[in-house]
Amino acid sequence: MKKILLLLPLVATIAFGCNCSSNQEVTILYTNDVHGAIDYNEAEEKVLSYATVAKMKQDLKNQGKNVLLFDGGDHISGGLYCTYQSGIPIIAAMNGAGYDGAIFGNHEFDYGFDQLNLVTNLARFPYISTNLYHYSPDEKKITDPYSHTRYTYNLNKVKVGVVGVTTPYAIVTSTPSHFQDDDGNYIYSFLDGNDGQDLYQAVQKEVDILRNDEKCDYVVCLSHLGNEDQTTTFTAQHLIENTKGINLLLDGHTHAIDPGTKIKNKDQQDVLVCQTGSHFENIAKITIKNRNDIQCELIDHYDGRDEAVNKTEQNIINEIDKLFGKEIATCNIDFIAKDPGDSWAVRKRETNLGDLSSDAYYYCLNELIDEGAQCDVTTINAGGIRSDVSKRTWKLLDCRNVHTFDNNISVKVVSGADIKTYLEFATRKVNIDSEKSIEYGAFPQMQGITYTINTSVESDITVDKHENYEGGPYEKFRIFDVKIYNKVNRQYENLELNKSYKIGGSSYVIEEGGDGCTMFTKKEQELVYRNSSYVDYQVLAAYIESFSYSSNGDLPIISSDTSPLKQYDKLLINYENHDGSERIKII
Repeated sequence: MKKILLLLPLVATIAFGCNCSSNQEVTILYTNDVHGAIDYNEAEEKVLSYATVAKMKQDLKNQGKNVLLFDGGDHISGGLYCTYQSGIPIIAAMNGAGYDGAIFGNHEFDYGFDQLNLVTNLARFPYISTNLYHYSPDEKKITDPYSHTRYTYNLNKVKVGVVGVTTPYAIVTSTPSHFQDDDGNYIYSFLDGNDGQDLYQAVQKEVDILRNDEKCDYVVCLSHLGNEDQTTTFTAQHLIENTKGINLLLDGHTHAIDPGTKIKNKDQQDVLVCQTGSHFENIAKITIKNRNDIQCELIDHYDGRDEAVNKTEQNIINEIDKLFGKEIATCNIDFIAKDPGDSWAVRKRETNLGDLSSDAYYYCLNELIDEGAQCDVTTINAGGIRSDVSKRTWKLLDCRNVHTFDNNISVKVVSGADIKTYLEFATRKVNIDSEKSIEYGAFPQMQGITYTINTSVESDITVDKHENYEGGPYEKFRIFDVKIYNKVNRQYENLELNKSYKIGGSSYVIEEGGDGCTMFTKKEQELVYRNSSYVDYQVLAAYIESFSYSSNGDLPIISSDTSPLKQYDKLLINYENHDGSERIKII
């Protein structure tokens, strides 16, 4: 999601007090939410990568600058080039670029803690995590920190201290089971208790140590929080407002382009907050001067690339192209995940790419896989759809770019009431005005179902501190006119709350309760199918390869008329419309 807070000029300055006794400047280079975007392409004005960062850092050092290079998380998952080998090649690129420190984004946990331990051991830079702790469910208390809770850097006569904060919602937006033991008890905590006070106090404790004991001249907070509207607790703004002593906060998570927003801290002093966007849209260059000011500049172009890091990146790209370069279909349709303004349309409403993705599950489960996998409804969380695909010859690579998380396939038997609750929960942030809708990874892109969202009703769904579904709706119902497609009589029929239905799709939602969908984690719900060797991008590719050919073509053509689902009379399909086929109506 991208929220453009400030566009021009992309420079901001802020003054603050310090006990700095030196005339030395400190320059900080910063990246966030890169998601493996190393595909340098000057023709498409995609010109930044780790090779650029490496060259920029070295050029500044050659000028005699004191330079630190940090990353704000989401660098080993969420994109094709970083999910390859579960992020390990990206760590090699970051090592080569000379990163001095990083924090965990929510997607650093996508592969589980065993892989994260491997990543942190391979990194030649520290991971700083002020709020990730082990938790003892038996003793009901926080135990040991997972990583460095703070870190200090000595640059000639200037000392910089750093704290790092990860969004507590990582537990929901990554895979919940990764934070649990075999009995489902949470054994990791992001200090999310007491309405945020546990987090604020932990950060304040480390800041005080850096200032008073370590005698740091400056304290920088690396933050993967953002300022999402969905929360009034775990945002960069609330962290600043409830702490003091931080001079600069470098943020991430919400993919905002923000060269400098001033936020008052607990002592009513201004703190500068910066965020670069995502996918190497910008690199932040922050200059901390001795005359009590900070300057932040967002750089979207830079001449020169480090040869060694460039070679590392090209090796990753070449390997992926080799593995996924197979052409699988032709298409004259733009499939949409994002709006022109670069917000995630697929997380706010139905889109044709959302339809295509859910249709792929519907087709594969009902037609290609054994009979036990057949289902009534399929769903995919919008957060699992990661890229647009423009009109062109599709390669397997395109499917891999759309679905980067390697989620397995699952089918469960649930009640109609469970499905209705799911819809109420996952669409509760939708507004009739798309600009006012909150982008939400749980938003369901579905097949085999139609329904209407009444946005004039304010949801009374309740969630727990992790943003997991907890209860409701109680009296306020936004979802109505829900119909399920009957494959036998080829008609849409009213959903029956007490009837059992088979719902299929990504195991992340159906089994793991990902994105807070705990209504699918009930013990009485029967898991009737699971495939652990066949993942989401392969499902999409199998569906696309099943489309019809033209009379003189050698590849399938992706269109509504050539879809193998056309055999299901009256099943809603309209890929030519970017807004999908009106499975979801918003009023």
